[in-house]
Formats: sequence, structure tokens, C-alpha cells
Amino acid sequence: MIKNISDYDFVFFVNPPDLDQIFDVAETGETMPQKSTYFYPKVYSGLVMAGIGDR
Repeated sequence: MIKNISDYDFVFFVNPPDLDQIFDVAETGETMPQKSTYFYPKVYSGLVMAGIGDR
């Protein structure tokens, strides 16, 4: 947590990676920086998702 905002001179705002970029990195076996694959809202643990088309 930032204790004193006057200790910092810069702020950087960057765009999040696209899902295609994440898949490309995963397919090559590389790793991404921490929190670069953080998604919100999170899917609840144990939630099962299934398509409802063509039933």
C-alpha cells in the first residue's frame, strides 16, 4: 500500500493484454509478468459452465 503519495513522481497506465496475446504467449511456453493475466470479476471456484445451445 502506498503510504505517502508525494514519494512518487510518475504514474503509468498501460492497456491490458488481449486474450489472443495471452494464448500466443502460452502456446510458445513463455511466462507473462505477474498480474498481467489478472481478470475481474473472478469466476467462483467450483462453478460449472456449459453451453445451452442445440439441446
